[in-house]
Amino acid sequence: MPLLLLVVTACGVPETAVVPTARLVPTPICRETAAGYVDAVRPLFNEWNDAVQLATRASRLSLAGPVGDLQELRRRVQAVDVPACAERAQSTLIKHMDAIIDAQLGFMAHEDAVVIERHFEESRTSVELFGLLFAELRSPGH
Repeated sequence: MPLLLLVVTACGVPETAVVPTARLVPTPICRETAAGYVDAVRPLFNEWNDAVQLATRASRLSLAGPVGDLQELRRRVQAVDVPACAERAQSTLIKHMDAIIDAQLGFMAHEDAVVIERHFEESRTSVELFGLLFAELRSPGH
């Protein structure tokens, strides 16, 4: 099952992001150890993407519920057992989630658009890196 990556855009923010090219190449032992993590995070990440799509379509006045759902999904991802070799992927995913939540909260609070755009840019960079790291953790054919 392929990993779905969501790229969130905001007005005036370029859709390209610089992603570090240094990559961790997990050993077969790491991939075996991370299999449970991969199996736990994949459906949560797909659920997260669905919730983000709903939140981005909600009006400012009705955004509290969708943001609460995002916060709950973040807590569920944070609670997943993470093997040492998957810690970088996990911390990158949490950084992405925090940036999306912060952007949505900023929008609700009428924060300056530049601040909100920075959150979205951070979320894009983080999700792209997470996608690379997560793909490397999956065993071939997984």
